Amino acid sequence: TFTVSSVTHMTWSVSVLLSVVEVIPSLLNVNRSMLLFKLLSRFNTSLVFFFFYSLDLVSVLVLTWSR
Repeated sequence: TFTVSSVTHMTWSVSVLLSVVEVIPSLLNVNRSMLLFKLLSRFNTSLVFFFFYSLDLVSVLVLTWSR
């Protein structure tokens, strides 16, 4: 199970990282009025991913400590 969980964590980290990297160039191109909207639309999905990722991380930590 440890291998599976670490693979899941790698996947989550990469997806979050990719979304952040994808945001940065678009931030440079967009004017300030559109900036907030773009940030919100992009980071809403990232936050969902991050939420599930942190849940996963906490559960793994709890499982590790209880053993």
